[in-house]
Amino acid sequence: MSRLKTKTLLPAVAILHSLIFATGCGWKGEPIPDYSTVGDVDTAYNDLTYTAVTGNATVVSAIAANLKGFINTGGGAFEDTQEFGFLISREKSNPMRADADTTGESGVRCVKILEIGDDNSIKTRVYGLIPFTKFFFRAYAILADGKVVHGVAKTFMTQNLTLTMTDPPSRIGLFDADLTVNIGGLATGDYGTTAKLLVRCTDGTIVSPTVTIDGATYDITTEARQSSSSETKFSATVASLTPGKTYNALAFMKIESDFYNYKTDNPLSGENYKYGDDPQDVETDKFKSNVVSLAANALTGLRSFTGESATVDYDKVIVSDCYFTLPSDTLDASEYGIMLSTDKDFAADSTQKCPSGDALRTGNRYDVSVNNLALKTTYYYKAYVTVRGLTVSSQTAYTFSTKDYTPYAIDLGLSVMWADKNVGSWSKSTAGAYYAWGEISQKDYYSDETFTGAGINVTSIGGTDWDISTIRFGDGWRLPTPDEVKELFTKCTWKWTTSGGVKGYEITGDNENTIFIPASGFKLRKDVEDHNEIGYYWTSERGEGSSGLGQVIDMYFREGMKADEDKLPLHTCNPSLGLCIRPVYTK
Repeated sequence: MSRLKTKTLLPAVAILHSLIFATGCGWKGEPIPDYSTVGDVDTAYNDLTYTAVTGNATVVSAIAANLKGFINTGGGAFEDTQEFGFLISREKSNPMRADADTTGESGVRCVKILEIGDDNSIKTRVYGLIPFTKFFFRAYAILADGKVVHGVAKTFMTQNLTLTMTDPPSRIGLFDADLTVNIGGLATGDYGTTAKLLVRCTDGTIVSPTVTIDGATYDITTEARQSSSSETKFSATVASLTPGKTYNALAFMKIESDFYNYKTDNPLSGENYKYGDDPQDVETDKFKSNVVSLAANALTGLRSFTGESATVDYDKVIVSDCYFTLPSDTLDASEYGIMLSTDKDFAADSTQKCPSGDALRTGNRYDVSVNNLALKTTYYYKAYVTVRGLTVSSQTAYTFSTKDYTPYAIDLGLSVMWADKNVGSWSKSTAGAYYAWGEISQKDYYSDETFTGAGINVTSIGGTDWDISTIRFGDGWRLPTPDEVKELFTKCTWKWTTSGGVKGYEITGDNENTIFIPASGFKLRKDVEDHNEIGYYWTSERGEGSSGLGQVIDMYFREGMKADEDKLPLHTCNPSLGLCIRPVYTK
């Protein structure tokens, strides 16, 4: 028998894995009928010298099969071949090589073989088949002159694919669970070629893999891994479970195959899987397991405790010494803080989570600072901690109240009346609240990076939504202008003195009415600087300056300043600093 001399062949199609076998026996060929006169069926030479013979399909699984055939060219003029291999189809009982050259919905895959055995045999394992489906296949060869010989078409049936999830799950933890799935219908080495096992878990009603679960519910899809001790046993770990909560899980197979027909096999309504070109991912109800229910273990030993100390500073509160306990050293808190509400029953729609920005101290202790509170309001609060998505709050709630330190307007005989105390101050001698220019709440940290006040193109904010005086006290109250500060300086008597232990200026008008403005300093980052030495107070207008945020005019004073009448109490500073505010009132 002559040996084949093969030429350079075309690349193999996707998802093919050729297995080359050698056997020790020869083969003499088999007679085949002459179909050359029948339209669109087998075209073959009725000469045993030039034949392709189809062998049997063996080791058939749900998605793969071994195919075998023989190529015989005898010793004539056509002993060379251009190409040989197998044709396989689920739709055509006599698949032709010409069919595989067409595009679209021909339904014929060409499996080209690159080498031939000593006995003229060709072998391969073809993947990407569909479970529980009848397939037609045959060997073929293209001779040197371009003529095609086909073997007789034969059939095989793929195995059914079965998925069974072990119930109950093999392991359930606090935040995750291990699920085991047994697969029937796969042969050794098949998994991962064109089939992949996934597990879907949800805290709602489980649905088909092809149906999207509402994003409001918990849904996770995890790829399963093969057990090292078994070809048919797989496991998957679903993570991020909430302790004590019940879930449902479903295993399903994702299969890539170009044998699916989008008209009949497509499980998604309104969408088409293109057939005949690239392999498609298909998830259908045909390849899913039973539903297993699992309840994540309850988390014990996680407790939160509320600090009793609440220091109220106008529209800000600092709750100190909250803490929590963890059931294990391997767990970490992802968030901790206080829940704040004006409703003592902590109704869900009135509860506000206020995370702590501080690092934990010894014993998992922390403080919480909350800004921009409503004035003259009673609040209820309790501590909480979140671990792996589970939030536990304290059993004990405490309360505090904010006050409304509304200033009085003092007539000094000027164009405007001046407030008797600073914004946020309960007395004439205390500094009160510090604000960046154009911001309407206090902060824990004052810097360019945390600045959210009036934009650099805004030149005046008096009486606007950027003016905390107007926001807190209503129409008529606003920041003073630089000219109104000059008027206060030039038309009133300024006396450096001490009030309530705080240094500052007592200012008296021609009508003998007085106000006291403390040397309150300013806030940079977390610290107050120049307190009891210099006073810094915002005006409503920007000044000239080259810093990134520009400069704002502020009322500035220190001891001895009034002695130099040419030294007006005005200069500029960065708007991101925290300064006090002494508002004015106009009728």
